[in-house]
Amino acid sequence: MQSINLNNTKKEKGLVLNIWLPMSLVAMIIALSFIMISSASAQMIDCQQVPKFHMPKGLDLESYCVISEGLAAVSKNDKWGFLDTRGKIAIPFKYDLARSFDDGLAIVRLGGKEGFIDRKGKVVIPIEYDEVLNFSEGLAAVNKNGKWGYINKANQVIIPFEYDDTIAFSEGLAQVTKDSKQGFINQYNEVVIPLMYEYAGWFSEGLAAIKLNDKYGFIDKNNNIKFVTDYYVEYGFSEGRVLVNKNRKYGFLDTEGNDVVPLIYDEVDWLEKGDTTILGFVNGNARVKKDGKWFIIDRQGMRKDYMFK
Repeated sequence: MQSINLNNTKKEKGLVLNIWLPMSLVAMIIALSFIMISSASAQMIDCQQVPKFHMPKGLDLESYCVISEGLAAVSKNDKWGFLDTRGKIAIPFKYDLARSFDDGLAIVRLGGKEGFIDRKGKVVIPIEYDEVLNFSEGLAAVNKNGKWGYINKANQVIIPFEYDDTIAFSEGLAQVTKDSKQGFINQYNEVVIPLMYEYAGWFSEGLAAIKLNDKYGFIDKNNNIKFVTDYYVEYGFSEGRVLVNKNRKYGFLDTEGNDVVPLIYDEVDWLEKGDTTILGFVNGNARVKKDGKWFIIDRQGMRKDYMFK
């Protein structure tokens, strides 16, 4: 096992993460809050306020809905289904939980088990797993009998059910847990970074958060420590910046751990980037709030334009 001493890294900071949680917990939080942030087209809103979305008469929805890929996941009388953009029932209200569509598939739960349906409501991955996560890079993490593995879209087991916890693949690697230690595997189930960490996040722009010997930091794909920090990390890297906060004030670090945007902002907003949403910079811009006003800043923290008043 490789020996790494975080005390010898160039920045003597520690880090406490508040979003990089094990993905099984993240999935549960998402399910409970009905918020799907894995797709740029998914958003938690009031369906009745969507232009051209017509709520059917007599349908008294009990929750906000999640719209993705032209379908809205909604619940009524503790059952979930989907409405189309005209407000017509596209998939009946029969599931205990339904999550928003991602790349043509949606996670549904029935009788304590989870699987996937397509946009026509056809079950394409049997509802037989204890828990499933959305497909990423062709594979979905699934839990069966308390162990995690990965399947493809044909429901073939690609990585056996041998891990205590795991997350979705990102940049070719996935964080996995065994015996309370975390590391990274590739899609051939080869250990690329040893399972030696007390905590590991996911890779974004070549860096992932880790914890070792009560010290937090970021590693690259060769398992080299890049820097350590004492800030809460809100999301992964985007355009060379990572959002952090301390004492409820937000700012950004660069890939060397330098404070390039001071921690002076009250909030930072989500922005769309391709097929995902980013809590950070997109096309050189981040949307931030200070003293009750929203505006745009660049990657150096320079104010560019007011967005909201």
